Amino acid sequence: MPRTFGSRSKANRPKSGMRSSSNTLISRVSVNAELRANFNQRTDTTVTFFHSGKSLFWYANSYAALKEPVVRVLFASAPLCHDVNQVTSSQDAIDLLIGFETGDILWIDAVGLRYNRINKGGAVTRSAVRQVRWLPGSETQFITAHQDGSILLWDRDAEDGQFSLPAADAPHMPVHRSEDKTRNPQSVWRVSSQPITEVAFAPDGQQLAIVCEDGLLRLVDMATESLTCSFKSYFGSLTCVCWSVDGRILATGGQDDLVTLWSPHERRIIARAQGHSSFVSGIVADPWRSSGDTYRFVSIGQDANVCIWDFSPALLTRPARNARTRMSNTEHVFSPSNGVYDAPGRALVPVLQPIAIGLTGSNRLCDVRVSETGFLFLHRDSQLDLYSRPSAQAEPAPQMSRSFSIRASTLFS
Repeated sequence: MPRTFGSRSKANRPKSGMRSSSNTLISRVSVNAELRANFNQRTDTTVTFFHSGKSLFWYANSYAALKEPVVRVLFASAPLCHDVNQVTSSQDAIDLLIGFETGDILWIDAVGLRYNRINKGGAVTRSAVRQVRWLPGSETQFITAHQDGSILLWDRDAEDGQFSLPAADAPHMPVHRSEDKTRNPQSVWRVSSQPITEVAFAPDGQQLAIVCEDGLLRLVDMATESLTCSFKSYFGSLTCVCWSVDGRILATGGQDDLVTLWSPHERRIIARAQGHSSFVSGIVADPWRSSGDTYRFVSIGQDANVCIWDFSPALLTRPARNARTRMSNTEHVFSPSNGVYDAPGRALVPVLQPIAIGLTGSNRLCDVRVSETGFLFLHRDSQLDLYSRPSAQAEPAPQMSRSFSIRASTLFS
């Protein structure tokens, strides 16, 4: 994933060395000395981090099919999520946050191999960290989304404190704000009584989209830390979410095997995309193939399929005439109840078909990323596959063999 290098932050830096650490959370650090030297002198801005099992890996120039990681870290507890600060990333510092099933958070300088430990041993919360995200534009603040349905706002330079989790009050979102800004957490949101599956900031950083196992898509105004509206899934939990590059469209995937496109501004469903035959496990916008009023998304599912979607109002399959008539007579379906918008029936929503489907040969796909030149697919068994963008005439690639490697192949256009 591309990292844009800027000026290095002059704020506090992680202090503890990872290789000489007595930290019970870090079991072993393996460094490829030759690659590390090349990494520190790199000119390519592409750095890839991924975690699997109890390990975290990072690669430099991965789109050139580099075979070995620069660093591999083995932890005593499984990392569940990580995020890189795009604001502070520079040639000599990359700020990486890692969330663990124990509730612990590590702030790591991936270049200097130093760290600070936050929420040590669950001092603040013991709930597993399902997602971690730096606040857009911030050098020090970040959020964590947890197994218990809460979201916490942290400052990397603050000390661990204490807090009381507000009681769940669906469909509302109780918020507790700390008056002591030297202590974490800075604020606590009780989003749901069920686990949060993914969060995504709007491109302008003003809104946060949250999806949960309770089947709701929630939108939060970051300036006021307030819930603005919620949308129900067609069926089951929502598993993933992303924004279009211009922030006009939200895309979600879920246990209903659907990719759903939403208009946050108009507060309605735009279309449902049908192409997966099992749960959708990841979705991402493709800015290199989006232009004007055409938006491209890439999704992966437990059916081992990768689907490519191009959305444009002109390409939608409209509901039948009688369905449109019924929709006009049942507009209350789209009216919110206590701020929650119900899911309209399938006959009332336009249908989008994929422009391409690729079979990866693995039903354990868990994440997808795109670049200008290709796609990265991560499997739960530590396999990381790289596919290049083919020409329009290229045929889909055959099924991939299982191996721990990064290799260039062709999947689809």
